[in-house]
Amino acid sequence: MALRLLRGIAEVLAYVHRSGVIHRDLHAPNILLEKGSLDSIKLADFGTARDYSIQDLSESDQYKTFRPIGAMGHCAPEKWVNPHHAGPESDIFSLGVMFFHATTGQYPFWQDSYVSLYESIIRGKPRASLESIEGLSGKFCTLLDAMMNPSQIFRIATAEDVIAECNEILES
Repeated sequence: MALRLLRGIAEVLAYVHRSGVIHRDLHAPNILLEKGSLDSIKLADFGTARDYSIQDLSESDQYKTFRPIGAMGHCAPEKWVNPHHAGPESDIFSLGVMFFHATTGQYPFWQDSYVSLYESIIRGKPRASLESIEGLSGKFCTLLDAMMNPSQIFRIATAEDVIAECNEILES
């Protein structure tokens, strides 16, 4: 069920990204299921979304709080350093965090302070191990690890890649 939901959200996210938009606040409260069905997944709250092809961003796009835009425990490392460097792969990181939480009941990087949270996310070491969860496929764990890679270069870059990986796991 979790894998089918992940694939469904990735399909919606792929559409959003093909439209040139990054969400920048992807977390569970922003995922809507019509009547609980996996056939009708909607992505909500585009309040912090932006066109990621625009490089010259005004100061109005920056928060003055010196914290990343979006749900902090879901923010990719690059969003902590400079929210303008966020791209589709930043949304993929957030999606990985969301599904880590869905499968373990714990946020992978959550800490008691902003500084500790930032350090935990930058290190990329989740506080709980997916492998310890009985019944989870090793391939599913590997997929989530790849989605939450702290490096933009090594992280799964596109929602289409997530969809392909989900399909491959579902077929095996």
